[in-house]
Amino acid sequence: MQAQRQQKAAVEELNLALKLAPGDFYLREKLLSALFQARDYQSALSLVSELLQDDPQSPALSLTKGYILLALEDPEKAMPYLNTAFKADPKSLGVHAALGRAYVQLKQPLAAIPHLLAALPADDDGSLRYELARAYQAVGETELSRKEMAQYQARIKADQDERDKLDQELQITAP
Repeated sequence: MQAQRQQKAAVEELNLALKLAPGDFYLREKLLSALFQARDYQSALSLVSELLQDDPQSPALSLTKGYILLALEDPEKAMPYLNTAFKADPKSLGVHAALGRAYVQLKQPLAAIPHLLAALPADDDGSLRYELARAYQAVGETELSRKEMAQYQARIKADQDERDKLDQELQITAP
């Protein structure tokens, strides 16, 4: 179900599986992923908190809790978890992306910029460039902001062009 992006159905199936194997750590991690992908952040937050009780030093779980808290727009609570993940793996692009976004939400653009720059290789949708443009704008770097915004807009246009092309290829035409 997750592979087919049917997150709600995956949540239901994983909950059924957990009835057969209560407490199974692997199934609980899969459920956490499905809840996050389904954007059920409150349920995901509850589950990740439980999982962190079993493994309080887990960088992956700390990063996940940080991401969930960012999604819930609570960057202050996210920071300790993101810092734990950063200490464990300071080269992680995902950690840099999360820290950059957290600092933007905290209105600390100078702190956000180095993390966003470090995470750019993982910017698969242009959102990091958008955040970077906002951070540059906030610190008065207008030219850098314009450059990043132009790259963001080019990415959005390229993605839309690709979707349009796929839509045209998938159209059913009469024989």
